Amino acid sequence: MLQWLNKLSLGRGQEDWFVDALNKDFRQLEFLALDLELTSLDPQQGDILSIGYVPIIEGFICPGEGRHCLISEHSGVGDSAIIHGIRDCDTDGGHTMEDALAQLDQARQGKVLLLHHAGLDLAFLAKHQSEYGKLLAADTMQIEFQRRTRQGQPVANSLRLNQCRDRYNLPAYKAHNALTDALATAELFLAQMSYMSGQDEINLAEILRLSR
Repeated sequence: MLQWLNKLSLGRGQEDWFVDALNKDFRQLEFLALDLELTSLDPQQGDILSIGYVPIIEGFICPGEGRHCLISEHSGVGDSAIIHGIRDCDTDGGHTMEDALAQLDQARQGKVLLLHHAGLDLAFLAKHQSEYGKLLAADTMQIEFQRRTRQGQPVANSLRLNQCRDRYNLPAYKAHNALTDALATAELFLAQMSYMSGQDEINLAEILRLSR
């Protein structure tokens, strides 16, 4: 697992924390469930409209510590408003990307990032801060893909966040609000871990292996 450090950009002093965390059960760690709302699914063309995140501390979600940031700097919402309901006027008093990323950077210190379809959101963040292109993250979509593949279940068109939640009897939330989706991802992750491990330990190294 140490070769993963060559891909990471954890910040000064974080490498030792990461190595130590690899062998710890997920209930001993802190995660930051993260979601973005976007103007496009193409990182080269689209912009980030909002960032939502909520921590998981030692196996418990902390919704009171969640945060939702609308981003004022973008080239226009366009047709994407049909999906997420964010209008140009909604972001007029929003955060600059620099400010939003500074808050996110602070929130993720000492935590493992957790996303659904991590590669997409990290690619958008990497446009503004290159280290996000090097981060390893737990990915509930990939974990579900691995689980269904191992069981011989169909995976095509079955990995959307709400579809995955349905399989664990989690409640339906209105999708495409960054904070709500971050919370939904956090709940899905804990359900996946419970299904896979029961009372047994599952460490960060295994979670990251399933997330690749």
